[in-house]
Amino acid sequence: MGTCKLCLKVRPLVEGHVLSEFLYADLYDPDRHKFHEFHTDSTKRNVRRSSGYYERMMCDDCDNRIISGYETYGARVLNRGVELLEVNEDGCLVSRGVDYADFKLFQISLLWRSVISTRDEFRNISVAPQDAERMRQMLFERDPGEPQEYGCVMLIPERYDQLKHAILPPEYVRLDRHGGFRLLAGGFWWLYLVSDDGVFEHKEYFLSTEGTLRCVYEDRSNNFINQLARDLVKNPTFPKCP
Repeated sequence: MGTCKLCLKVRPLVEGHVLSEFLYADLYDPDRHKFHEFHTDSTKRNVRRSSGYYERMMCDDCDNRIISGYETYGARVLNRGVELLEVNEDGCLVSRGVDYADFKLFQISLLWRSVISTRDEFRNISVAPQDAERMRQMLFERDPGEPQEYGCVMLIPERYDQLKHAILPPEYVRLDRHGGFRLLAGGFWWLYLVSDDGVFEHKEYFLSTEGTLRCVYEDRSNNFINQLARDLVKNPTFPKCP
């Protein structure tokens, strides 16, 4: 028994994924059935893991009905299980026809679960109590908020062949002078903006209320994007291209 982190009721808690299991599906090295856990801190070794991150955080109803519902839709979008209009445009893979509420809440669920996790891998991610509570309410009440509210920029890595079997647990990062977090999973960089003073320069990359999702191809001309790759490969245990 324990207090469910989502509904806040005292109920039996179930062991669930901190990060959605389907994000690992394409990460496993087919030869060893393991994925790489990378670190930008050059004092820490990158490691191989055979399973994802589990923790008892929610009751069965919240984990397997509410959160699972967002995960199911997120998996369908990312695995091309939803019929979308996709075009390459201005350095982005643009998908139109995405359900704004379901996909935005899926994005938020990844950040929120990382924030509330007590696992050591997620110790570097924290937000103000009011932000954690606002995300919880959004998820529980199916309220996606506005695009810039905990907005997420999704990037397609330039070094995809090296990163498709990798995960980088969430960590704090400055995004054009704004506070946020970055995560590498499912073959994407996920960049979350938490502090918003209204002048973030890349709001067009957030999922729009009309259902337009712009996944940005990494571009060497974009400093805030390419700092991610520089931080990652500086680790001496980062695997080299053959």
